[in-house]
Amino acid sequence: MKKFLRAMTAVMMAAMLASCEAKMPAPSEAVQAQLDDLKAKSAEEFAKEALNEAGLPEVGDSDKVKDLFGKMMDFDYEVTGEEIAEDKQSATVDVKITTYPFGTAFADLFGNLFSLAVSGDIDVNDEAAVTDYVVQELGSVTEKNYSSTVKIPCTKDGSSWKVSLEDNDEFIDAILGGMYTVMNALNGDAQGDAQAESAGEVQAESAVEVQTESADEAQTSSQSVAAGE
Repeated sequence: MKKFLRAMTAVMMAAMLASCEAKMPAPSEAVQAQLDDLKAKSAEEFAKEALNEAGLPEVGDSDKVKDLFGKMMDFDYEVTGEEIAEDKQSATVDVKITTYPFGTAFADLFGNLFSLAVSGDIDVNDEAAVTDYVVQELGSVTEKNYSSTVKIPCTKDGSSWKVSLEDNDEFIDAILGGMYTVMNALNGDAQGDAQAESAGEVQAESAVEVQTESADEAQTSSQSVAAGE
């Protein structure tokens, strides 16, 4: 699952950077041109790239993966503002993204995955099976009820403007319906649990060492007293 999700995010980011860098007379026009180009990308190519990147070219039903990427490209957008810097060399464009709530769906399926593992309905060590389950659940969302307004930077290029989407986590999260934030939060929780478990082991080891030292001291004291008698 992790391989596929990382690959999916990487492919999406690469697609954004590879989108047509339209040079337009206004920042908002450049943003619109690039978003339109992104929406026009082939879902089938996205799916194939993500699966190959994850090392899972034959995973589950490839049509499901293609449909999922199709939904991700089916976002709506609205330019709500534009601000050009005083030096006229940079600008930010406010864009409202509306799409499917993939973040909520991912949080739900992540919780259900543990129940399925306990019941034996899915083997969490089977990367292909888990990925197929993730794709199925994410692809089952039907309503576009997630929206987020993000700032997209633009830079002046001669007499025109071009869009800068590199390292724009806010934008990738909006396109993924909040899933990027949920993935990072769950990853942070997992790391926190691992650190807490490690800290607990260290504390337990320290407690054993202290108890052992106390026992040794008590034994030595008793022997000294006995020798004195």
